[in-house]
Amino acid sequence: MFTKLASQSDLPGLNEAKEFPCGGKTVCVANVNGEISAMENTCLHRGGPLGQGVISGGKVVCPCTAGSGTRRRAKLGRQGRRWPCIR
Repeated sequence: MFTKLASQSDLPGLNEAKEFPCGGKTVCVANVNGEISAMENTCLHRGGPLGQGVISGGKVVCPCTAGSGTRRRAKLGRQGRRWPCIR
């Protein structure tokens, strides 16, 4: 079963992340180097909203740590569940 999150024009631009509501939850949709993926929106390190983060080095960077000396990154496929998006 698939759930439509957004129209193609609403998806994040290249190397950006956005939040979308989905079934009572909020998911992070990221466009990393042209590959669109959806993942749980909560960072495992500090609980920050990944959809409000930035893309750096091919990874989603949590906004809670992006400005600090230690940058935590969610590598796609290793952070929680990841759902590839159908184009």
